[in-house]
Amino acid sequence: MLRQARAQLALAFGSSDSALSLAAGTDCLREQAQLARSPTAELTWQAFLQRLQDAMSPEAHATAWQQAWGSGTSELMRLAQGLRADGGGAIQA
Repeated sequence: MLRQARAQLALAFGSSDSALSLAAGTDCLREQAQLARSPTAELTWQAFLQRLQDAMSPEAHATAWQQAWGSGTSELMRLAQGLRADGGGAIQA
């Protein structure tokens, strides 16, 4: 849930690449762990994923999602912890 929130914050602050990487990695980990979302959480997640798709070209989205899928917990943690306020669209985590 925390990684999902960080992905949403990254998108809100203009870092669609970071948001997409966090979202894809989070989705992969949830699938591997066979974790389910509540119906409400799933609707919220799907709406967020749609916003991510809308923020990028279809080709860029597909490529970035594929690259981030399966990136592993350590890479996701590095990315989530690396979000900071720097004027470049990243945020302070």
